[in-house]
Amino acid sequence: MFNVMFKIVELDTKAKELKPSECTRGIIFACVSQFNIDSENPSHTITMAECKSCATKFHYLVGEGCPTCGNSPDRYFYNLTHQLSFIDDTAELHTPVMDDYAMIKLIGYRPEEFATLNSHEKTVLKYSVLFERFKLFFMMYKNEMKQSTEIRLVDCERANLEEMLNLTYLVSEMDT
Repeated sequence: MFNVMFKIVELDTKAKELKPSECTRGIIFACVSQFNIDSENPSHTITMAECKSCATKFHYLVGEGCPTCGNSPDRYFYNLTHQLSFIDDTAELHTPVMDDYAMIKLIGYRPEEFATLNSHEKTVLKYSVLFERFKLFFMMYKNEMKQSTEIRLVDCERANLEEMLNLTYLVSEMDT
């Protein structure tokens, strides 16, 4: 259940307390502090493609064929990488894992639609999201393969200021 609010700085402490089979779910209210979506550098694009024929994964730029077999873009699966960070009044959460569903809700585009945006449209999109407040729903768990704790953002929505003020009030009341 996503009914516990956390500050970003509290996530480190919570991560240290997690046991391998545990999963913590919660909510963070934070602003987008970094969002690299308008770079022309292929390694910085947020659209990833996977060729349906040869399974090669690569950063997708409009009009490119698969680097391995040359297949055209209609033969790809698309997803979005997560070149963004969030900040609240306590700390910054750098490039968390973000489900495609949450990323689509954040930017308003499916991966294949985003891939067709030109540089100007990406810049406009970037500044429509940058420093906006979001309500982020997350899961935190031990990733045994990576030997680390992973924070996965599974959903997001624009933050409601009234809700934020009420939660802040409830948290400060509990501290006293």
